[in-house]
Amino acid sequence: MRTISNYLTKTMAAIAGTPFVDIGRVMIALRQAKAEGRRVYIFGNGGSASNAQHFACDLMKVAGIRAFALTDNAAFDSLDQ
Repeated sequence: MRTISNYLTKTMAAIAGTPFVDIGRVMIALRQAKAEGRRVYIFGNGGSASNAQHFACDLMKVAGIRAFALTDNAAFDSLDQ
């Protein structure tokens, strides 16, 4: 039970520290980009590169936003040197 309690305590602390105003701004910008037919570029470094690719995929599939991860085809690009 202690493990579950610790997990829930940490989860609640993370939620309490979430900058909802900033998330709202991002949502507005994404909606505007979709309405204007603009592209959204996402980037990450290291493990965040995978997060960027996943997020871009979610935006395209779920929200219909033209999103691209700048890290796409990273393995292929390294062969070009």
